[in-house]
Amino acid sequence: MAFFKQKFTAAIEQFQTKRDEEAKKLEEKLSSMGDGAKNIASKISKVSEDMNLTFEQEQQQIKDALGSATDDIKSKLEDTDLFKDMKAMKEKMTQ
Repeated sequence: MAFFKQKFTAAIEQFQTKRDEEAKKLEEKLSSMGDGAKNIASKISKVSEDMNLTFEQEQQQIKDALGSATDDIKSKLEDTDLFKDMKAMKEKMTQ
């Protein structure tokens, strides 16, 4: 029993470490953007982290957040590969 508890604890710690590393990378990318892009990215990030949303709800809320963004903000978000990073982070968090 102690063996499984130890393995479980180690897995949780590894997960938390990876989550923190990915969050730090994302924060570094966001810090180089303007406030408008940061706000949109923050909204999208929160939606992506909400595990209570269905896929369809998540996609709709992301679409709504991007709908309020200017073309310049959308371009900044795309240029930083933010969407790829958030998807990778979500996949890592659910593994």
